[in-house]
Amino acid sequence: MRILIMLACVLLSATACSDRVRQDSEPQKQTSSNIAGQIKALQSLASGKPQQDAEKAFAEGNTALWSYHNRARRVVPGVEPEKLPSSVTLQNAPGMSDMVYNEAHQKARRRFLDYAAVYNRTLLGLINRADP
Repeated sequence: MRILIMLACVLLSATACSDRVRQDSEPQKQTSSNIAGQIKALQSLASGKPQQDAEKAFAEGNTALWSYHNRARRVVPGVEPEKLPSSVTLQNAPGMSDMVYNEAHQKARRRFLDYAAVYNRTLLGLINRADP
């Protein structure tokens, strides 16, 4: 009887886990309007002047650095992970991941990465100078 109960538990667990893995591993469907929206958001974000934008944000009390997630970790452009203070907040960039959907998305990503690197370094420098 114990063997039957244990076997039933194992089978139920295996079935439940395999269904969950299947659901979680399904790729997220991206429509062309979603991709266009992500590209537009990145272009809009990176259209400013990063140094001036960082100075303005700091003056307004916004000290969040731009970041994004890839498959392995969270990335903060322009800042080495070991130099990132634990007290700094991070904000996720729209349209950034390790997926590139087309050439326009790749171009917007590169422009954002250049913008975010300057913005983050400038803002981090201001934060470090303000904290004795």
